[in-house]
Amino acid sequence: MEFGDEQAEDIAREMQTATFLKRDESGHFSFVHRSFMEFFLARKIYDEIGGATFMLPVLNTRRFDRKIVYFLTWLDAADAIRPPLQQILHNAYVANVSENALQM
Repeated sequence: MEFGDEQAEDIAREMQTATFLKRDESGHFSFVHRSFMEFFLARKIYDEIGGATFMLPVLNTRRFDRKIVYFLTWLDAADAIRPPLQQILHNAYVANVSENALQM
């Protein structure tokens, strides 16, 4: 991408090297914005469900926030996670796992 402006190039360089984390006075880290956390969590879920060794524990948690499901849907443009989720829904009900699969 051509900016043609040295200041714009500096801003772009800063954005490319920016961290998604911030540190509070106690030294604890958190995400700069909640949407970064939601995206990275969706990415981890997508990688886990689409992987060859998919394990149910990734879905064995409280119900996912709808923004996480949105990012997951956005990441899964080819519907690659549909078959594993359908398999879960065709099996016997498992608390949390079945609910999260249905939500997705």
